[in-house]
Amino acid sequence: MKFKLSPIVVYPAIIILAVVIIIIFSTDFSSKKSAEPKAQTGPIVSETLPDDDIHKNMGKETPPSKENVISGVKKRMESLKVEVEKNPNDTAKVRQYADFLAEGHGQAEAVKYYEMILRKDPKRTDILQSLGYVFYMQQDLNKAEAYISKAYSLDKNNFQAFFNLGAIAATKGDNAKAKKIWKEIIAKRPNSEVAKLAQDGLNQIQ
Repeated sequence: MKFKLSPIVVYPAIIILAVVIIIIFSTDFSSKKSAEPKAQTGPIVSETLPDDDIHKNMGKETPPSKENVISGVKKRMESLKVEVEKNPNDTAKVRQYADFLAEGHGQAEAVKYYEMILRKDPKRTDILQSLGYVFYMQQDLNKAEAYISKAYSLDKNNFQAFFNLGAIAATKGDNAKAKKIWKEIIAKRPNSEVAKLAQDGLNQIQ
């Protein structure tokens, strides 16, 4: 059984951008609608709006299409790629671009950019976890475990990484190891979000 890694570790940049695009379009749509003239309270002279440039498109606005959202995401990816090529030392931009690739169909390429960051700072636990996530999605459980184990070894308070080690163990079929990890999380961090995830995991394998 394949378990989901802790969502706290995953960085769904594409989804976030898509939501932002939808919010922007929706806000713009609402503001246009609210700007339309209100109905008159007096006698109605004509129920037909004038056929001029100002009035002819009133009420015809439509929410953003799937194609518009995808187009916005692609443009953002292209923009990030250009920025990364211009300044590969900007690890924040490299990280953003790698996240986009990891959440799309460019996971192999994402690995290259994550590793660029690690060469500059091998102790970046967030990047180690991102690499673990990519390899987990590619079903390379040994590499996923190696990267996440390293992240946890650098920060023993990183319970998201610890949870993910349990998820990998459960996916490998080592339920005993998964139970041990998740019970330890619940004992050390009761009532936390990661403890809830650990309890959900235990419920699935018990």
